[in-house]
Amino acid sequence: MLSTVDQQILRKPRFVPEESDRVFTVTTSDIGVLIFIPPILQRIRTMAPGASLRCLPTSHEDLEDALERGEIDLAIGYFPDLVGPNIVTEDLFDHPFTSIVRKDHPTIGDTLALEQFLAADHIVVNQQGRSQEIFERRVRELKLQRRVVLHLPHFMSVPQLIATSDMISTVPFSLGAWYANAGLKLLPPPVSIPLIELKQHWHRRMDNEPAVRWLQTIVAEELRDRDPALAMSADYAKSRAKAAAPIAGRSTATTASRRR
Repeated sequence: MLSTVDQQILRKPRFVPEESDRVFTVTTSDIGVLIFIPPILQRIRTMAPGASLRCLPTSHEDLEDALERGEIDLAIGYFPDLVGPNIVTEDLFDHPFTSIVRKDHPTIGDTLALEQFLAADHIVVNQQGRSQEIFERRVRELKLQRRVVLHLPHFMSVPQLIATSDMISTVPFSLGAWYANAGLKLLPPPVSIPLIELKQHWHRRMDNEPAVRWLQTIVAEELRDRDPALAMSADYAKSRAKAAAPIAGRSTATTASRRR
């Protein structure tokens, strides 16, 4: 309580991006570092050249406490368990899954039938509570029986393993798009899968912290209703132009309407 009074009342904090050397700390997934961070960092470097960004891995179990302690400014991505009474949430965009195989796969062509999917050798990423759990939960709901030959704790090695084998994996679309030129083929999964609801989260007391509010606005301007995976498609420039109107003047009512 004393810290809150000191920071939010007595000091009357202000933030001037051009003069700041602040280190902003965010937590996101390994895919998030690839997809979210580049546009956010570019904006920070342009508007606050003396500031920097630090990505800090944080377990789901510790994340709410880390936000409470101010160790993390923002959590960006899929954090379905981050629903505490002091956590503010803002929707960014929904993201699909894709199945990936190597381009010259001997039995899978330009489409993926359910029979082919079930007959293939699978790589499964086990990240409890992360986006991959959406797909794995759907597999269990449909009672699908796959032959899983490799379990991994993270995504980054999956594209290379797929590109050099006959295995298959179903991952967030952005990962497949990022490595599409590395000998991969992206195919719609043969079953419907719920979209990944990506959001940004912060602690309620940061509503009165100008620097963090500035970062929240940057994230919203770069990511809200703009899936960065489109950056790898021919339609990206058109999508950016269409959504070019700045949202720096977000009202309190708009933010509150996105809170859970």
